[in-house]
Amino acid sequence: MSGSKSIKVTLSAWGALRLRSGPWGQPNNINAGDYSSLSMSVYGGANGGNVVLKLENDSNQTFPTKSFSLAANTWNAILGTMAELNPSSQVIHGFYLQEHNGQTKTYYVDDIKFVGLGLNDGGGSAPPSDTSLPTVSLSQPVSGATVSGTITLTATASDNVGVVGVQFKVDDQNIASEDVTSPYSVNWDSALVADGSHTVSAVARDAAGNISTPQSLTVTVSNIVVTPPNSTPNPPSSAGSGSSAPSNLWVTAYISSWEFNTQSGDGNWGSYTEPEIDWDAFTHLIFFATGLDGSGGCCRVATNSNWNDNRLKKAVAAAHANGKPILFSVGGAGGGGWNSALSNSATRATAVTNLISFMNQYQFDGIDLDPEESTITGAGNSWDDFIDVFAQEIKAKMNLQTAYYDVSKKPILTAAIFNNFNDWARAEPYLDQINIMSYDQTGTWTKETWHNNAAQNIKNPDGTCATLDIAEGNGNTCMATIESDVDDLIAQGVPKSKIGGGIDFNGWVWRGGTKLNDSSSAPLTPRDRWGTTPAQVSVGTASANSDCNFRSTVETRYYNIKKCYLDKYPSSIKWDSYSNVSYFALDNSGTADDVYITFQDAKSVTKAVEFIKNKGIGGMILWEIGGGYLGKNNFSTYSGQRDELLQAVKAATLGVTMPPPPTGDTQAPAVSITAPASGVTVSGTTVTISATASDNVGVIGVQFKLDGVNLGSEDTSSPHSIIWNTTQSLNGFHTLTVVARDAGGNQATATSVIVTVQNGTPPPAGSDTVPPVVALTEPASGAFVSGSVTLVATASDNTAVTKVEFIVDGVVVASDTSTPYSTSWLVSGAGRIRLAARAYDAAGNVGTATSIEVNVSSGLSDGGTAGSGNTGGSSSNGSSGSAGSSTSGGGASGAINFNNLSQSSPVVLNETSKTESQEISGHNQFVNLDSVGISIYSRIVALNSDLEINKRYAIAYFLQNGTTNTLWLGMGERAGVVDSFKSAFARLPQTDLDWQDVIKIANGRWPSRLSPEREQAVYTHYKKIYLKDPDRKNPHDDAAITIMAYGLRNPNRNLNSEKTAIKYFKDIYGRVPASASDWDIMRAIAYSGAVR
Repeated sequence: MSGSKSIKVTLSAWGALRLRSGPWGQPNNINAGDYSSLSMSVYGGANGGNVVLKLENDSNQTFPTKSFSLAANTWNAILGTMAELNPSSQVIHGFYLQEHNGQTKTYYVDDIKFVGLGLNDGGGSAPPSDTSLPTVSLSQPVSGATVSGTITLTATASDNVGVVGVQFKVDDQNIASEDVTSPYSVNWDSALVADGSHTVSAVARDAAGNISTPQSLTVTVSNIVVTPPNSTPNPPSSAGSGSSAPSNLWVTAYISSWEFNTQSGDGNWGSYTEPEIDWDAFTHLIFFATGLDGSGGCCRVATNSNWNDNRLKKAVAAAHANGKPILFSVGGAGGGGWNSALSNSATRATAVTNLISFMNQYQFDGIDLDPEESTITGAGNSWDDFIDVFAQEIKAKMNLQTAYYDVSKKPILTAAIFNNFNDWARAEPYLDQINIMSYDQTGTWTKETWHNNAAQNIKNPDGTCATLDIAEGNGNTCMATIESDVDDLIAQGVPKSKIGGGIDFNGWVWRGGTKLNDSSSAPLTPRDRWGTTPAQVSVGTASANSDCNFRSTVETRYYNIKKCYLDKYPSSIKWDSYSNVSYFALDNSGTADDVYITFQDAKSVTKAVEFIKNKGIGGMILWEIGGGYLGKNNFSTYSGQRDELLQAVKAATLGVTMPPPPTGDTQAPAVSITAPASGVTVSGTTVTISATASDNVGVIGVQFKLDGVNLGSEDTSSPHSIIWNTTQSLNGFHTLTVVARDAGGNQATATSVIVTVQNGTPPPAGSDTVPPVVALTEPASGAFVSGSVTLVATASDNTAVTKVEFIVDGVVVASDTSTPYSTSWLVSGAGRIRLAARAYDAAGNVGTATSIEVNVSSGLSDGGTAGSGNTGGSSSNGSSGSAGSSTSGGGASGAINFNNLSQSSPVVLNETSKTESQEISGHNQFVNLDSVGISIYSRIVALNSDLEINKRYAIAYFLQNGTTNTLWLGMGERAGVVDSFKSAFARLPQTDLDWQDVIKIANGRWPSRLSPEREQAVYTHYKKIYLKDPDRKNPHDDAAITIMAYGLRNPNRNLNSEKTAIKYFKDIYGRVPASASDWDIMRAIAYSGAVR
């Protein structure tokens, strides 16, 4: 790693710079035997210092360290030999460079090399013959210009061979994609950045990969003119909301368990019912909260408590029915046990196991970490010392499975933080969101009146706090805001894309107190210094029927603030134009009963969202949407917007107009399911689902739904009911819902009912239906193997194991009938090979071990990346290489070999393939899927309600059991193959011939039947990716079209190729692959060898 730039890194005491070869769990292996040393250059900064160098890998193996002393104000050579750093010759996945003086240091790091054995810079290719840099010049705008709105950036570029593209940037951030066609230009919406000075630049790239020296200029963005008050600094600009464009921000909403009203059964209290939630207003939902004790125990579920079984199931079912991921939060204010649980490796492991187990028990899609226990300074047994390890261990477990709301995704790990930013920065690689609780800013409320959740501070031109916003007694420290918290976390090196700001739907109430040097006046204005301290109180309760009494010192929910103060004393609502936030100031007689309330309303919430968008961070959390909802028990006759705060977020985030207060008939019907009851078991062909519905005007119709899909047509006459044939549904949990509609267009959804379907003849009493449990213990997953290898498995059964089979790439190679179960396997081929084991008992029950992948040492261990073919070829515009290029007979290890492969070539499959397809299509018995299988199956057949029951059984059987030729795929991957078939042929597989084609697609072979319409449809994608028309006589072009059209899988997967292909896809389409068609396009990029 060398060139014109270096890495600037500020290390806190004992902090480290960590560089890895890939994400945790999916690294690129660096084989120690290929390299002699690791070297780099480090600039020692003003004071020099000491550092240590240490290697690492995903297996947490121990590596020795080597210490270095850095001279100040000069570059220092750092070199560690493999004999010193890796004497055991272990596989390497990265390294640490750690500060070793116990002080904060700033260093520059450059020229990082793994030096190879006789190779150039760790095995890279020689420098290109063309080393001349292109030149680039910005022509518009002119330097020093003042701009507003959307403007065009233009540039000219030239090169001795040819310019491939020009990338425009603002403040060193890419604007759109690289422009590959002259004249070079891009449109830039200046409203997406704050008013003020900004740097516009452009860089050019040529075919040899040479990058020009950036050419930059400065412009001033001015979208809104702000008139400053007399002799005081300007308030922060509200320009640049960008509210007209759809948002890529995450909006992660918390809902507290005590506010979520189930309407029936345990948990039917709280102000917020399931049908009242606007699911389109946020991207993620977090159910709050359970605790963690010192032994690693968690997640206590109890009847008649806020955290009860009925609440959990209904919350998850509602989120999934609306296509949203739902996480559960562990921690919260007052939650203890974190220090003890995390500081001990055994209790930490217990905590990880319990959290993952609970996630899967209730089918949550992830976990939110919210440790708020006080840390222990300097003791080495505080949770903040181990939070990075804890997050790493949880994420490693999560990466072994898929999310429940979308099986193409992994579970999500987030954190809610309010301090310890340096500790959370260490955990950043393992967290999907790091959300700052930038509210409840009581830390600055010790000497002056302030806001709970102000967006930003008043700043001087040099970026320091204006006098008005300096925290009393804290030097030049700004009063706490969303801005100050975000800046503090960015300073710790956390990427903006991982950071979320906090928006609070609750507030704080202060009563009494006096101003500093004015005992006759209360401190009712933000920034008033205190003489005597006001009392912090809470108003009302967290309940459906709240009063307005004062209580203990906790936050007050927005609905209580509105009910008790805002609606009664509207003239006391004020606006702080400096911080763009509302507050309430009620000046009663004297000072003892004066009231100051800091809260968010729709206007200030909008300003907070605008700041988050302008700051360019990843998103926001909303704490919490139940507190912001004006429930019907507290506001029975309210005609305005009941969730005005959430609607303000939705409008500001998505660029939609905030809905006006409703007019005319705005009262939704009341509807409930009367039969069957939640929790019952049903069977047979004539189960009656019935519901009651009423409305102030009249009910037009009632729609029954099964697992979110319409069950029959709308019932337009009372009494409302429908007959459900449960034999057409798989055994297991199912969710019933009912939607009622009135003449005014108002809709209401009944509280869902969860039932268990159990059809089929139960086994005779005493018969054995328990399958054996089997695990493959040797070799280890990811191991490199060659020659003769011993395969070892363990197996157990409630009666006795009769046989264990060993399976290599879907083919049974040996079996063993006695313990210890093992066999010798002679390795052949190259690339990755999948191993599995199967166990049988005397009753014929079969258990299958989780398959693993091993690497054959005789070939490339990980192969090249996509785009690393032997020659690559040249495209018409002079660029070489390809998006996922590999020439015939070469290219990435594990790529499909397209030599002599065409539509007419023979299908090379296990000879049992036809028998397998007949076994699937002929399967005519119910399949007892687990909860994950039910979720996958329901998604696949959701829009095919007319599909015959035996065809449904066949799909379920394929998902659950696979076949000999598809055993290497997991259930989710087999579902993906079915999705690809459906994309190609516009229907689900139904016949024996269909299932033969499914098996062929799974193994990277042409299906027996083709779809010219589908192939023609993907031509558009081919041209978008490769910038030319496909030549169907070229085997690689033909392969690209065929893989896109039919979704051919590669049995010898190359994760490097696929990761690079995903990057190409994102660069081209501006998003990551999501649908089945998207993933088929990705595979074409990764494996076809077609040249761009």
